[in-house]
Amino acid sequence: MPGWAPRITTRTLDQPVAGIHAPELDQVTDAVTWIRMPGAAAGATRLSLGMGPMPATDRLTFQLVQTYATARRPVGGSAGRGAPGADGAP
Repeated sequence: MPGWAPRITTRTLDQPVAGIHAPELDQVTDAVTWIRMPGAAAGATRLSLGMGPMPATDRLTFQLVQTYATARRPVGGSAGRGAPGADGAP
């Protein structure tokens, strides 16, 4: 996305899982943070994220949070409520 840059944070799993390109996988993405770069146009932007391959499961849920210089709130909620998620479909 022009004017935006992703910051990807990983974590180590307690127990490795079967991988597609390797026998076992123990490092996974924990968070993706989109950062508005200096000079980027102000206003709403549609950010996208491609993922895959995904694990063989019936449902995946992702927590979405908007963070501003002065506040942090769940997408579609308020700071006092639990954050709704985005469901991934196969």
